[in-house]
Amino acid sequence: MYQNVIFDLDGTLLDTLQDLADACNWVCQRHGWPTHPVEDYKRFVGNGAYKLLERVAPPDVEPAPELISQTMEEFTQRYSAHKSDHTTVYDGMPETLARLKGAGVRLAVLSNKPHQAAGPVVERHYPGVFQFVQGALPDVPTKPDPTLLHRLMEEMGASPEDTLFVGDSDVDIRTAKNGGLDSCGVLWGFRTRAELEREGAGFLAAHPAELGDLILPPGRKILETERLTLREMTDEDFPGLCRMLQDPEVMYAYEHAFPDDEAWEWLRRQRERYRRDGIGLWAVLEKSSGQMVGQCGLTWQDCGGGEPVMEVGYLLEKAAWHKGFATEAARACRDYAFQRLGAEEVYSIIRDSNLSSQKVARRNSMALRGQFVKHYHGVDMPHLIFSVRREK
Repeated sequence: MYQNVIFDLDGTLLDTLQDLADACNWVCQRHGWPTHPVEDYKRFVGNGAYKLLERVAPPDVEPAPELISQTMEEFTQRYSAHKSDHTTVYDGMPETLARLKGAGVRLAVLSNKPHQAAGPVVERHYPGVFQFVQGALPDVPTKPDPTLLHRLMEEMGASPEDTLFVGDSDVDIRTAKNGGLDSCGVLWGFRTRAELEREGAGFLAAHPAELGDLILPPGRKILETERLTLREMTDEDFPGLCRMLQDPEVMYAYEHAFPDDEAWEWLRRQRERYRRDGIGLWAVLEKSSGQMVGQCGLTWQDCGGGEPVMEVGYLLEKAAWHKGFATEAARACRDYAFQRLGAEEVYSIIRDSNLSSQKVARRNSMALRGQFVKHYHGVDMPHLIFSVRREK
């Protein structure tokens, strides 16, 4: 799995074409030059603002340094004032980014847009999503030169082996090659499938959801412990899931064993969590046998305080009880939350009569913080709130 993903901006994260075209055509009008249809800008953009302005100038205009400097200043001022008039995010991209971020993937942007414009545009349309944004800098080569890519990766602590570059143009694919990265070309942007294939894109994605599945493939392994492997559940895990959900002893805290339709709904809900949040309850496999023996993972839960909290949850089949598997899996999930997801506090919300699960929470350094009542299946169920905070 890729731990770092670096995105191009224009044509990949944002449809900026109309605003770029309007700013350039405004510059053209000021100089008495012909303007260009918006569609033409799909070919013009991609190599930075200086190259963009060279391309919109008439062929008989000498690109003298003074003229380029003047038009650059005009374009920058106009675009800065109108950079969000028509710019929109691509459908499905916010959800895919939330999924990746929830799974602990580090996200960054590398754009040939001037640096002073790139950061505000990204934050306006994707607030709080990207920790790292790098735009073009004066006197520094732009994409496909890898100089700024290497600088960005150093800042991220990323290596080529665990980093994917995502973009919509040949410039982006060459940037990835020059940096020694895998690349994914997106088909919703400004350029064509033929261009991306010709340049040698490693992968292609027709929709942001496909990109999400490439980076976080269904059934992916999440983590390992000495005796256990935790991975996402798939439909093939339904029989193993039913060994837990349809056993009245295992499900006593839920007041009933689940029939098939409720078990399928449980599995569907976990897979929706994987897609939406990047986390969920994961299948717990015993390494020695390869058999699914339980579920353990991280989910967002309400504990009566209004704000959702990140919970470590665990449920093992009866044959796996009293072997320390719950403690081992829950501890690994706790550490994953702190180390990979950056959580500040992790919870376990446990029915007051479930003494075994309370022991697991305490073994994982959790302390009792409070209690509340859940109303489930027609029953009022007192629950205890345990949590552990990240060590400073």
